This record gives sequence, structure tokens and C-alpha cells, in this order.
Amino acid sequence: VVLQRVREFADRRRGFLVLCGDESGPTQSIGTGKTHLAIAVLRLAPRGSRFITQNGFLRALRATYNDRDAEDIVAACKRAPLLVLDEVGVSGGGKDELPALHDVLDHRYGHLLPAILTSNLDYAGIRNALGARMADRLSECATVLSFAGQSHRRQRREHYAAAPRTLHT
Repeated sequence: VVLQRVREFADRRRGFLVLCGDESGPTQSIGTGKTHLAIAVLRLAPRGSRFITQNGFLRALRATYNDRDAEDIVAACKRAPLLVLDEVGVSGGGKDELPALHDVLDHRYGHLLPAILTSNLDYAGIRNALGARMADRLSECATVLSFAGQSHRRQRREHYAAAPRTLHT
């Protein structure tokens, strides 16, 4: 069912797709494939689509405070054909983060631009992290898929460690 819903989103690219943990707790959804699926959809999206973690968004936002040549991350995230915002709720943020994130997500909501949000938090935790106004908008436009289970990374450890590496000097 999850894969079918992700494929439907990839085909229509409207609204928000929220890939989150379930109520059993954030550690129960780590490594269950949320980011993997989001990147799969991103690979099918038009050029200019964007992947960024919430923490990376905050760092990029703050880089603009002292560097006039730094990329305007808010504008870049607004104009991306598809935005993947990974690890929602991980960043501790500050006074500047939530308004900037709200600006981006509200713009995407208002202009019917698709976004994928991933988090190990459950849906209630995401709604809390993004605030009441954005939570209300999500209730209208989001397809929410919850993940729980054992991390797939443990199963792939041997493959990862055995992968040949080429060093370039």
C-alpha cells in the first residue's frame, strides 16, 4: 500500500507527501526507507527539484545573514518543481527557522507545488514541529504514510562495508 501511494504521488505531483514515524516512537522508524522513497520520487521530478534536510535549510538560511552572495534558500525552495524536506523536527532551530520554513511551505501550499516531508517523528510530532497554521494546511493537502519497524541499514551493513572504493589522488 505504501509503495502504491508513493507512486501515485510521483505520478500526479500535487499536494504534500508526509513520510513519518508512527506513534510507537521516533526510534522505531529510523532506517525504514522514508528518505529512500523520497529520493526515488525526486529522481523522477523535473530538473531544479530540491532535496534538503531541515538542518541544512537552517544552515543555508543563516549563511545569508553574513554573505550577500549566499544562495537565497527560501527563494530556491519556493521555486523548486518538487521540494523534499528531510528530517523534519531534527533541527532545534531558532526564532528565524520556523517563520522561514512556514514561508516556504505556505508558498508551496498556496501555489499547489508538491513537497515531500520526511521525519522519524509521528504525524502529531510533525504538526507540532511546524506549528498550528501549517498543521491546518497539511490537514487539507497531505497524504500521510507512517513507517515503523527494524532499520534496513542493519541488513545492508555487509554490502555497504564490502563495497569497493576507488581513491582518487
